[in-house]
Amino acid sequence: MKKWLARKLRELLSVRSSEKRSLHRVKFSLEENEEKVSNVLTLLGAQYNRVELEDGRVLYNFDFQGGRFRFFVSDERYVKILFPYFYSVDPENLNLLRFSCNECNLMSIVSKVVYTFNEKGNQYGVHIQSSFSMENSDESFDLRISDILKGIFEFSRKFRDVFESQMDKFRQVDTEEAISAKERNIFLLREQEIQHIMPTYRWRVNGSEKMTIGQFFDKLFDLPTDSFSYMTLSRPPHASENKEGQSCFSLTDADEIANYDVLSAIVEGEGKDAHFSYDWVEITLWVNHSMAAGGPQLYTIMMQPTGEIKGSLYVRLTVCQAPVSNSKNVLEENDTPNPLSYSFVIAYDRTDPSERLQEFKFMMQDAMDKVEEHRESELTEEQNMMLTNMDNDISYALYFGTRYYSSGRYFEALILLEKAYWASQEKFEDGDDHFCDRFFQLCYYIGCCHAELKHYQKALYYLQILYPVKSIHYTMAYINSLVNSGDFRAARVVDDLIEGVNNTLTEDDSESGPSQDVLDFLDFLRRRKIYLQVERNELDEAEEECKKMLEEPNNNSFALTELAYIQSIRREDEEEAMMEDK
Repeated sequence: MKKWLARKLRELLSVRSSEKRSLHRVKFSLEENEEKVSNVLTLLGAQYNRVELEDGRVLYNFDFQGGRFRFFVSDERYVKILFPYFYSVDPENLNLLRFSCNECNLMSIVSKVVYTFNEKGNQYGVHIQSSFSMENSDESFDLRISDILKGIFEFSRKFRDVFESQMDKFRQVDTEEAISAKERNIFLLREQEIQHIMPTYRWRVNGSEKMTIGQFFDKLFDLPTDSFSYMTLSRPPHASENKEGQSCFSLTDADEIANYDVLSAIVEGEGKDAHFSYDWVEITLWVNHSMAAGGPQLYTIMMQPTGEIKGSLYVRLTVCQAPVSNSKNVLEENDTPNPLSYSFVIAYDRTDPSERLQEFKFMMQDAMDKVEEHRESELTEEQNMMLTNMDNDISYALYFGTRYYSSGRYFEALILLEKAYWASQEKFEDGDDHFCDRFFQLCYYIGCCHAELKHYQKALYYLQILYPVKSIHYTMAYINSLVNSGDFRAARVVDDLIEGVNNTLTEDDSESGPSQDVLDFLDFLRRRKIYLQVERNELDEAEEECKKMLEEPNNNSFALTELAYIQSIRREDEEEAMMEDK
């Protein structure tokens, strides 16, 4: 491949070099170029329309073998070719369009695929740009131009093949991220599988959809809003403030604290005018609730800007729950004396809510058209979900809830998806197979959102609904929440599943053998079993299984990490034993 590219490059450079040398010998004029182009089009049997452009060029519109082409003629050596709007793409497939353009453009030196957005039709138009030289325009000139136009036809077919072959693998997540549903689910499940690493949160708000202290602590800590007793906020002086200013203040009313907009402490302005106003903000919150043994519980929130990316302002929040008192009475009532901390990112979107409403309306109409025309296979994941409930409010929640879930915006997704769940569950008994499938997917999304926020008990509520469905992805999510929550059922369920999968593999006598999904599922179960063995201090058994995995590419990294962890436990045990002997 490298040799072929090198040869092509040398040929291209050679052609460019000869053209450069000939540039001093050949002069071109607009009149002569137009005469040659019109003669060629006449020989090709193409009826053309001539238009003089403001920049001095002349546009020739013509049809050739059913395709609409444009020649841009000037007094230069090259004539530009445009094959416009040979294909159209809906906005939700933007990233697939980008991928297909890149793939095709890597295959061609002269012709390029480009796209433009048609606001009136709300679609992307796809075009091919090319060119040809007016040199060597002898009697075979018409044959050369004909070959070039046929080559453009072939290039357009190549684009269609690439685009349509990748259609099933792409789902539009947002304007910058497109991943397949399978890859996304596997990524999230593997992320949940590794409990020792704190998950990264990416919540987004905007000028009209705010995240308050009440919402924040309800989702993270299950704290009621009436439990807030005192809040202080401190930050460096603002450039526009006096020395007194509002750099530090406190709130004592529980409702005021609960409704305080978190990002208003560090972001000023709304919509496109929003900007960072401080380098850091620290919030201290005292909470007094029935579960806080030993008096009010202290929480601190540290906020710092991390940058601006494509119109969104990103802020890192680090939240820490201070340790409770070490007194005997308190420890007897509270089995988690260690501090609990989170670190995550919030994204402030500068988008107008009306834009999202317009997107929803377009996607809903598009989904209904596809169903009416029996093109259900073309529905995106978000469109499939929004059809679960035809009520506009619930469909809106399903569409954007799925979008937010897909892009890791779990907090926002939960607010919308749980609303859709309670509105849809009453229809489950009377729903058809399609409705049930979508409802199960809704439960899966909600369960995974809770799992990403480490709310495993809540996750199990939704995921155990799916266990009888026998879906690999649903089962993996259920097992992760069982294991990560320390549920006593985890070991038995994992052992039963391993036995069942092994029996299936033993009985499989097909020529193709077991699917890769089944083999990956078995690897997943083995890793979860080792994790449970380590948790139960069955270190020898876990070590033996890890050593078997060292030669397995899918499990090697996990095995090395667990072996190192096992060794650290043994060292700690030895050190404790030595201290006791002394």
